[in-house]
Amino acid sequence: MPDFERLLTGKRVFVTGHSGFSGSWLCAWFRRVGIAVSGYSLVPEPHEVLFGQLDLAADVNSTWADILDLETLKDAMRDAAP
Repeated sequence: MPDFERLLTGKRVFVTGHSGFSGSWLCAWFRRVGIAVSGYSLVPEPHEVLFGQLDLAADVNSTWADILDLETLKDAMRDAAP
């Protein structure tokens, strides 16, 4: 494992847009490294299938809400404690 990944192992992260293409890949990499992932995004559209294909729902603590909902965003970030 590279030093960079070793430094991150056991940490917590908060990913916005985690159900989209880039966010899903990022969550998959974090999961592989051993990082606790919390994600915040809108419910995925039917054509956004990568999140499901990577089976991230089992390992990512997801909040499904709009980023413009400030109170929900604050609550999710507080709960994630990144």
